[in-house]
Amino acid sequence: PVSYTGVLHFLSCLSTLIRQSISQQQQWLELVDWSAISGPESFTDAYYRIRRDLPYFKVNYVTIVSLVLALRLLSHHLSLLVLM
Repeated sequence: PVSYTGVLHFLSCLSTLIRQSISQQQQWLELVDWSAISGPESFTDAYYRIRRDLPYFKVNYVTIVSLVLALRLLSHHLSLLVLM
């Protein structure tokens, strides 16, 4: 049997983690600012940009991936049944 105190502790920790992640989220307009987007000059420049931007926008990227996966599950009922 699952103890309710364990479940409550888990939910409390999950809630804290979500709040901390949302506080680290960058502005969405900054993510899609077309005036700031330009092609990299070299492979090294592209690598540097990825290493710089990935940690900066990680919460935004995780949010996008989570929404896509949730929509995918909702649109394919068999996958949702298998998950349950």
